[in-house]
Amino acid sequence: MSLNTYLEHLEELPLELQRNLALLREVDTSSHSLMGQIESDLKQFVGDITNLDSEEALQTLRKISAKFSEALKHGEDKVALATQTYNLADQSIRRLDQDLLKFETEELVNLKPIKVSLVVPNQKPNDSTPKAAHEASSLIKKSNFNSICLLSSRIPEGS
Repeated sequence: MSLNTYLEHLEELPLELQRNLALLREVDTSSHSLMGQIESDLKQFVGDITNLDSEEALQTLRKISAKFSEALKHGEDKVALATQTYNLADQSIRRLDQDLLKFETEELVNLKPIKVSLVVPNQKPNDSTPKAAHEASSLIKKSNFNSICLLSSRIPEGS
């Protein structure tokens, strides 16, 4: 994937998240409104139950039950939207992790070793020994090290 395509994908992610969260907010607002209607209908039903014949009571309970079914559907929609939003973010994070690993791997492959200098204590430096090796050699002699010190570094190709 090219860098431009990758950046476009990242730029679209917040828009998709915003869209899902806006839909979630709408469904939640609708759900709260419906629950308020159900609560109001139930209070009215309980207050009027003595004045209703059995057919009116049954019809009122059916209306309330239908509203409960609709509220349940809103709840399921909210869960589905929340899951979709989570999966969207999770997939993007996983993709970022994979691309980062791929990028790091490519960078490691593009590294090339540079000249490695061995500094052995008590060895007399000559003109072909790098300056850093001269300095390391003198530090080793001052510190009374009896070991071999390996100085190396890696730089990216083309640097």
